[in-house]
Amino acid sequence: MRAGSVRETRLPITGESSGDAFPSPLRRRTTVPEPVPGYLHRPDLLALAMPTARRLTVLKATGGFGKTTLLAACCRGLMEDGVATGWVSLDGNDTPAVVEACIALACAGAGPGGGEGPATAGTSVEPGSRIASAARAIETRGEPFVLAVDGLERLRDPGCAALLSVLIRRGPANLHVALAGREIPDGLEVASELLDGRARVVDTEQLRFSRAEAGRFFAGRLSRRALGAEMARSDGWPFALRVDRDGLQRGGEAGAGIDAAFVGNWIESRLFAGLDARDRDFVLDLGLFDWFDERLLTEALGRTDAARCLESMPVLDGLVVAARDGGGGGRRLHPLLAAHCAQRRYREDGARFRTLH
Repeated sequence: MRAGSVRETRLPITGESSGDAFPSPLRRRTTVPEPVPGYLHRPDLLALAMPTARRLTVLKATGGFGKTTLLAACCRGLMEDGVATGWVSLDGNDTPAVVEACIALACAGAGPGGGEGPATAGTSVEPGSRIASAARAIETRGEPFVLAVDGLERLRDPGCAALLSVLIRRGPANLHVALAGREIPDGLEVASELLDGRARVVDTEQLRFSRAEAGRFFAGRLSRRALGAEMARSDGWPFALRVDRDGLQRGGEAGAGIDAAFVGNWIESRLFAGLDARDRDFVLDLGLFDWFDERLLTEALGRTDAARCLESMPVLDGLVVAARDGGGGGRRLHPLLAAHCAQRRYREDGARFRTLH
C-alpha cells in the first residue's frame, strides 16, 4: 500500500526521545475513552453503529449528540469480544506525520501483542511507511481489525485527510474504519464507499434520544406528562437531557434550576469552537426568534445567505428543528441553545438585541 503524496519525513512531536518514538501524549490519544458517568446503554444504536458491520462507519453530528461516547462504547464491546481495535483522537494542530504516528501506534497496541509491532520504527521514516507497515500487519492477522478515529472536524491539514482516504481505499479487506466528527473534511473521500454500499453514516436523527430512551435515561423518575414535557424541551438532544437530569439529581425538577453559566461555558467552548465572528453573530441572532423562515431572516437580519448558512453550518446540525407554532414551514433554534444565544446577544450588543425585537 502506498500513502500518496503525504508530506514530511520526521515526526515533530514535542518530548520524543530516541528510545520512544511515541511519548505519553500520543499514548493518551490512542486509548479508548472510559464510559461517561450515567451512560445509557442503547443496544439498537450500538448495533447500527458497530464498525464490523461494514468497511466504513461515519458518526456525523454537532456537539453534544454523543458521537465519541457511542464510538467508544462500540470499541469497548469489540475489545471485550476479542476483536483487535485501535483508537485515535485527532488534534487541531496535527500534521500528517503525527496522524500517521498515532494510527501506527493505535494499530500496534491493539489486540494481542501489546505495543510491539510495525509502529515502533525510529523517528526518521519515509512518509506513509508506518501506515503501510501497520496495514501489512493487519492483513497478516487475517481477522477483523477496527480503527476508530475521533474528532474529524479537527483535520485542518489536507495531507491528514488524504492519508485517511488512502487507508480507507487501499487498506486490507479485514480493516474496518469508524470515523466520528461534526463534519467530513475536504480531502477525505467517503462518497465512493457509500455508493458501493460499503459505508454507513449515522447522523443526528439516529443519535437523538427517543421518548422511551429518555424515560430510561431518567431511570423512570418522570411521569408520562413530565416525560412529554422533557421531550418537548430537549428534542432528544443528549446534552440537553444530561443538563436536565443533573438538575433533577440535585434535588430540583427536570428543566428547572439549570446552571446557565455552566451551559454557556460548554456552548461557547465546545459547540461554538472554530466558529468565526460572523457565523457566531448569525447563530446568536437566531436565538431571538420564536420561529423563523428564510424570508423572515433575510428581512430582519439583512442577510441574503441566511438559508445557505442554516443548511451548511455544522454547529446547527440537528439543532434547528420544526417550530411548533408560527406557521407552516417555520423553524426554530433548540430552546437550550436559543436561551444562551439570546442572553449573549443582550449582554454583548444590547442595541442589536432591542432592534431585532
